[in-house]
Amino acid sequence: MRGSLPGVSLKLELHDFDDQLAKLARPGAPIARALNRSINSGRTLATRLIASDLGLKVGDVREFVSVQEARADRLEASVQVSARRIPLIKFGAAGPDPHADATQPGFRGVTVKMKGGAGHYFKAFIARMPSGHVGVFQRRGRRRLPIDQLHGPSPWRAYQKHQPTVVARVQEQLAKTLPHEIEYAVSRAQG
Repeated sequence: MRGSLPGVSLKLELHDFDDQLAKLARPGAPIARALNRSINSGRTLATRLIASDLGLKVGDVREFVSVQEARADRLEASVQVSARRIPLIKFGAAGPDPHADATQPGFRGVTVKMKGGAGHYFKAFIARMPSGHVGVFQRRGRRRLPIDQLHGPSPWRAYQKHQPTVVARVQEQLAKTLPHEIEYAVSRAQG
């Protein structure tokens, strides 16, 4: 499931570039390149802000933030942030080995480092699945199976408060990049 906030669009005023764009066989190509460079800059900023907000590494958030890039025939680009919740293991989960003796005295459950303090899940455990996936799990009942993976917050919620900053970055980058991309495309067409 992916989420994006509705109603955010940027309008390009290309009147200043009409003469230059008329010289190109594919005038949409430099515009698409400028949009893609700008939207990728926005993705980088969004990923950094979400990671900071949730207290995670940028690499742990990167898979939840993607872009839909523009093409010469479709001059639209967007940053897309997943509404899926982040697995709890990404929040520095620490706990006992699930295969250890359950009657052994000492620490029980799993502790995670969330922004604003640590959380403790008393009935949870860390396990490696046959596929190699490691996660924080909890049994549904008294029986051994079934188990459910535990998750933290959604990166989409964190993105909502940072979206104006990301949009401002994309606009700023586009204002810088667009003239250079058009100038470069014209110089290549003439040369």
